Amino acid sequence: MDISAQTPTLNMVVTQYKSLVVEDYQRTYSWQREQIDELFLDLIDCTGSSDNHFFGTLILQESDSQTATIVDGQQRLTTVFIIVAALRDELLKLSTQTIAPMNQNQRPTDVIKKAWDFLYPTNDFTVQRFGSSRFLKSLMKDRVIAEPTGREDIPQRDNKFKKVTLDFRKAVRHIRKWVDLDLDEYSDDIAKLHRINILLDTLLNRFIVLRVPTQNLTESLEIFLTLNNRGLPLGPSDLVRGEVMSILGTDKSEVEQVKIHKKVLSDWETIVELVHEPEVFLRHFLVATSATKIQKKKIVKEVMERLADNDLNSKKDKTKELWADLQVKAKVYNQIVNPTMGGDCAFHIELSEGLGKSHRILLISVLSHISNLRDRDELVRLTMILAYRNAMAGLNAQKLEDFFQSQSTIIRLESDHASVQENLKARIKAIEFNFKRFLETDGDSGAIGRGLLFAINRKIAPRAHQFAFSDSKVHVEHIAPQTETAVWASALFGDDESAKEDYDLAICKIGNLTLLEGPLNSEVQQKPFEEKVAAYETAAFNITRDLSEAPSWNSINIDQRTKWAFEMFEILWSADKSQKPVIPFSHWVDQS
Repeated sequence: MDISAQTPTLNMVVTQYKSLVVEDYQRTYSWQREQIDELFLDLIDCTGSSDNHFFGTLILQESDSQTATIVDGQQRLTTVFIIVAALRDELLKLSTQTIAPMNQNQRPTDVIKKAWDFLYPTNDFTVQRFGSSRFLKSLMKDRVIAEPTGREDIPQRDNKFKKVTLDFRKAVRHIRKWVDLDLDEYSDDIAKLHRINILLDTLLNRFIVLRVPTQNLTESLEIFLTLNNRGLPLGPSDLVRGEVMSILGTDKSEVEQVKIHKKVLSDWETIVELVHEPEVFLRHFLVATSATKIQKKKIVKEVMERLADNDLNSKKDKTKELWADLQVKAKVYNQIVNPTMGGDCAFHIELSEGLGKSHRILLISVLSHISNLRDRDELVRLTMILAYRNAMAGLNAQKLEDFFQSQSTIIRLESDHASVQENLKARIKAIEFNFKRFLETDGDSGAIGRGLLFAINRKIAPRAHQFAFSDSKVHVEHIAPQTETAVWASALFGDDESAKEDYDLAICKIGNLTLLEGPLNSEVQQKPFEEKVAAYETAAFNITRDLSEAPSWNSINIDQRTKWAFEMFEILWSADKSQKPVIPFSHWVDQS
């Protein structure tokens, strides 16, 4: 897409205004890792391409020529400002922020100025261009866009707005980790400076937007609803399916073409029913059967290249083979998104599904080519452990996908499952990260803490009825509740008033979490521990019934149970299978 008045660059649009504001009526920031990763992958891909990237539509309600409210696009713009601020932070760590000219007739490139001009409308660093809603305003202003010298870090907990800012705080940490990992590939300050310059130039000057200016809220909402209710556009899978129809129907009569089209559409309906997310499946299928990176926007191009042939009959044969393989792999994919094989294999796939989707690339090959169930189950177990440890460490998601792709290729072409097992183990062991700290600070966020609790419960009660990991009726229960009460603060810390300030830090530890069915979870809520125990005794989960052995619940109990959970984590989620048993917390306390 070319730059024009109708499709300007992101930098052209943003720097036109001195103030871009997110109103309080807008939903707060909600992007997850998957969406952030996709944006970063688009950015990195664009740096190595000559093509511009279409960033999407921005609806901006103008108060005057220099001020606008963001009606549509605030999630994307918030993310971009966090990225630019993170790149600015890294620039200021370097020995220089200026790239020397190639010859004496050129001016040096002032890289830091590019970031500053985007973040600030004037030379006054206290005046920022982007203004978040009231929930995020102080975090964005004082801990993200503000110059890093003397700036406080993003807090693990937000005592004022609690969970409302959780996604934003996690996003800032994840984006900073992304930037840090990308720059780690470059050995010295000059190389890093050039890399940051390329990233800024690409993001600001090659990300193209469709800018829609409006003058009032009624007009803004009308345009917003029109754009968002126009129906789903054709996706890559629709275009691929159309190409298959076209090739197979070439030189056929109209009657024969109708039959072919009906058959392809019928096949596709079956595929969609099996895989749930056809666009995701199609990309994963292509990645799993290829040695090159394939992003969503390159799906159609990849398929076209696979089917290309000057001889029509040969082209038809390739198309039939691809279409048949898609149907076979859709059945395999169904066993990943809806595992029914039972046992540890199904459970470990369920756990992996709670984190993301890149593991599916390797599992397509594992479930397609490994017939020995013991080998299959071990590969699935190791894949799950790697996915969890990679997520806990906040490592590069694209590198993990690339690794899964490489191992998928080994299985697909060489049938060498033993090498893949060893490669998975080596990758797991190479991750250097304080997992204990994660379970102490982020145990109650996302699927990781829930996954560990499910895994522990499954081991200590193998014959009990097992809920599916994805069952929405099962809640992660905070034993000491998330909403602080005087009774619970006193229960945790006694008369120590200064310790009570750490209430939020204490209750998020993995040791303060358990599993509970929805109705019971609603029933107990903020009740004192002695009243909660009555409900815990009737719970379906052994890990929760075991809590009835505790006479009370305080910060010491939480710390003890956190240590227990960490030991169980190492037994359950280490590369090499442990011979130590997984035991209930009450038994562990007796043995300690």
